[in-house]
Order: sequence, then C-alpha cells, then structure tokens
Amino acid sequence: MGRSETGRTGARFGAPARRAGHTPDPEFPHGRPPEEPEPVEAVAEFSGEAPLPAGARFGGQTRRQRKAAAKAAAEAAVTAEAPPAPEPPHAEEPAEPPDERGRAWETTPMPRFVDEPEPAAATTRAVRPYVVTGGRTRARMELRIETLVTATGGPGQADVGERRTVLELCSRPRSVSEVAALTKVPLGVARVLIGDLAGEGRLRVHVGVDAATGPDMALLDRVLSGLRNL
Repeated sequence: MGRSETGRTGARFGAPARRAGHTPDPEFPHGRPPEEPEPVEAVAEFSGEAPLPAGARFGGQTRRQRKAAAKAAAEAAVTAEAPPAPEPPHAEEPAEPPDERGRAWETTPMPRFVDEPEPAAATTRAVRPYVVTGGRTRARMELRIETLVTATGGPGQADVGERRTVLELCSRPRSVSEVAALTKVPLGVARVLIGDLAGEGRLRVHVGVDAATGPDMALLDRVLSGLRNL
C-alpha cells in the first residue's frame, strides 16, 4: 500500500494503486452525469370530491373507504324515503254511446188507438156530391149567390148530414154562397139542398132588395167571403 500524496492546496489524494481504480473515463473526464429517475405517473383516486390543494394530507385508505360507504348508505336512505313517482294514467278506450233509439223504444209506452167518431164535416166530404143531391144538378127555384135564406124552425130528428148542417147554419140569415162555403159542398149542391128545404117549408128565401136603402154592405162582404172560401 503506497503513501498518499498531498496537493498544493493541502488536499490529500489516495495511494497510486487506489487512484488507479478511479481512472477517469476519457469520454466523461469529469465523471458520468447522474442518471435521471424514470418519471412515475401520479394515479389519483377519484372520489367525486373537489381536488384538494397541493400539500394537503390524505387520510388512510381505510378511512376513505368508510366515508364512501357512509355516503352511499345516506343516499340509499334518502332514496328509500322519497315517495314513488306516480304512474302515468292509462288511456281508456272510449265507451260506446248508448243506443238512444233502443232506449226510447224500451221506455216509451206504446200508444193506445181508440176509435173516435169522425166529425160531420169529414163525413160529408167523404160522400160524393151526386149522392147528396140524388143525382140532381139544378135547384127547383132560382137562387143567386147573394140570396138570403133563413130557417123557419130547428132541425128535426129526420134531418141528418148536410140537411141538418144547412138548417143549423141558417138559424140566422145566410147567403147561398155562405151556406156552400160553411157546409164545404159545391155551390150547385148547396142550391139543390136549399131549394129542397125551401120547398118543404123548412127555409124561407128572402127575395128582392129595398130600393130606398140599397143592398146591405155587410151582406155583400159576407157573400164575397163565402165566394173566396168555395
């Protein structure tokens, strides 16, 4: 083992044999540079919380697991206490409307038909005019449409149909046209009926007009109304 050498500055060097083992590399005369450590990727555990500032201390893994379990249990309790969401209403099919016609048929009582006697006027219209007059078409006397006739008495038991109607109408003075209109028979038939009743003395025929007073205007109006109703 050789002696160590002392430099100018007083630094001591090792023995030659020891220095021989530390011969500098010609490629790196000042020594190899220190090797850089391999970069290590930082793996952060995601817990759903905001990141903490640099230098913050984290608890142990067991403590973090307990906090996560407590948070999950609290969320489950809140979900269990919340009322269930209402179900949407089911659309029901529209019911068919009831048959109003069938219901009305079931509830409405059937009407009862009672035979009622027909009025005399309807019976008269159903009879042919030549049947009423016996086939005659002309009266036994001249009767103008404005001629007045009056019944001398009420109708008897033998008077039926148009004869009875004429006697009832002539209870006060009536013109021939009025009798035809109210009896609802043709004018020729009314003249035949009035002529027959006058011949029997059942009707009185008023002939002529007073020359001093002239024709009665009310009578003329009644005659005109009777003509319109024919």
